[in-house]
Amino acid sequence: SQALSESSLSSVLSDEDLQELKSVKIINGDSWIFFRIRSVARYREPNSRYNSVVVLYTHIGEIQLDGEDIFFHERAAGAFSQAGFRVVSGVGNNRRLLGLVEVIGVFNTPGLLQPPSEVPGA
Repeated sequence: SQALSESSLSSVLSDEDLQELKSVKIINGDSWIFFRIRSVARYREPNSRYNSVVVLYTHIGEIQLDGEDIFFHERAAGAFSQAGFRVVSGVGNNRRLLGLVEVIGVFNTPGLLQPPSEVPGA
């Protein structure tokens, strides 16, 4: 059995760490949603907080991280709403989670991950 590690998840983690992401759990009080990651990508986005965003591809759709903010398309909104999360409309088909939300990534790497000293894509 391979050792796994958990860490807070945001778009400022290094590309190397993000490539080891196995699953994500998003928690808001007693509500939570867990999903496995099919793939991860970083895209340059000049209007984002750190000049790039991270997109997590899952079975419920794409989840986008801009820093610690979470955005997703309408397809995934039902899963979050049904789990008790507060979802608001954004620009276009994007939706966003509201409230104090904890995002935990489970990684294939043992030990604690460290945020990079320089934000990738910046």
